Amino acid sequence: MSRAISPLVTRILMVGTVAVLFLLLYVLVSGLRGPAPAAPTFTVSVTADGKNWSVTFLDVPGGRTSSDMSLLIRDASGGIVLPRTSFDDLNDANWSAHRAVYTDVNPAVSEVRRGDGLRIDEAAYPTLSRIEISDRSALLFIKTLE
Repeated sequence: MSRAISPLVTRILMVGTVAVLFLLLYVLVSGLRGPAPAAPTFTVSVTADGKNWSVTFLDVPGGRTSSDMSLLIRDASGGIVLPRTSFDDLNDANWSAHRAVYTDVNPAVSEVRRGDGLRIDEAAYPTLSRIEISDRSALLFIKTLE
């Protein structure tokens, strides 16, 4: 006498098989995409002269113009004291409003490059203020002024 597999066991085996197939498909597809791309490297040197912070860009991801880049400054408690402002707006004409200036040492080149930087008023943004530099799509750099 032969015993048939019960309908419940059959259904469990079918659902399990489908689940395993979906799991294998997920593993294959996610493995084909590869690892996430590395974040662009952005490094700076920060010095203070008693009047201003000098932020010099040492390593800048390529392809970013001053209109693509922005600066945001927070106070020691995390409150925003300079809202996100384009490097284009950080100029001598706007010093009284922002107390920060973007310095382009490569004016013949439209991109932000090594050697460019920021001059930030130390009185307006004292020690423990935090600068955040970003482009249109990502936060590139955070540094506490010390």
